[in-house]
Amino acid sequence: MTTSDEIDFPLTAMTKNEEYQIDLSWEPLEIRPDQDTKFIFTIRDGATREPLRNSSYDFVLIQNGKEIHKESDTVKIGGGFIDYKFAEDQTGPTIVRFENIRGTGLQTEFGIVVTPEFNSTFLIMLATVTMMIVFLSYFQKRKRIYFS
Repeated sequence: MTTSDEIDFPLTAMTKNEEYQIDLSWEPLEIRPDQDTKFIFTIRDGATREPLRNSSYDFVLIQNGKEIHKESDTVKIGGGFIDYKFAEDQTGPTIVRFENIRGTGLQTEFGIVVTPEFNSTFLIMLATVTMMIVFLSYFQKRKRIYFS
């Protein structure tokens, strides 16, 4: 077994009784706050792996044990997509859960990570510290020249 930093789409998860399979992928690959994310999914028969037409579901996003988004819909051809924009404070480990698949109460879930962006305050602080190091280094060299 080897590990990889790359995700092999689609990710697949089964319901506990293996009656349903959900395939999930998303765009862009790296999920960031304040950026549209498109979750693309297919609801399949667990035995035949065929897409299931007219499938209802609840799409739920969970962070820190709390529901941050929920929407219900029915996909006509077995697959669909959901657009969501995570807020600046919605970073870190996130559960993508499909609940009540086809009205059965069955569910399955996936784990993802919303990657925080470096905010402008952090970047300004980083630039300031870098400039201070450069200036201190410059003055330290000049000090050596004068006292040599």
